[in-house]
Amino acid sequence: MVWRERSELDLARWMTIERMQVLIAATGDTALVASLFNAYRMFYGLPSELNAAQHFLDARLRREESIVLYATGPQPLGFAQLYPTFSSLQLAPVIVLNDLYVRPDARRRGVARALLLATHEIARKRGAVMVTLETARSNDAPLIRPSGTFSPHAGRRAT
Repeated sequence: MVWRERSELDLARWMTIERMQVLIAATGDTALVASLFNAYRMFYGLPSELNAAQHFLDARLRREESIVLYATGPQPLGFAQLYPTFSSLQLAPVIVLNDLYVRPDARRRGVARALLLATHEIARKRGAVMVTLETARSNDAPLIRPSGTFSPHAGRRAT
């Protein structure tokens, strides 16, 4: 597993897919990530809109409104979209993990875990006091804490 940043993270010890990389997307990567983003939206019952998905991601990245991580091996495996914001009460940065998706054939192989660990590392490097997850009430997948342990519902806000 290789981490490319546009950063210096090393998440190799958590990977189970050979040659998997966790990358921070740049505007030139939106065509690749858009297929995952489109599949994610379809998972939630929305129609396929690949071009609109790509334009949405491209706009977020160009305006530096979000951070998009993606895991890839021989092919794209999954992605996470993060929105940096702030906590007024804590007077500090916060990261909202708004979107997380792993292709069905890549699930239970360390992809989501790698994306979540990379999310926590980005939050740490930005001085964020917390990472929150936005998800549908029907999503019962476990969450990962920075320590690497899972929590079924801690820090989760339903949409």
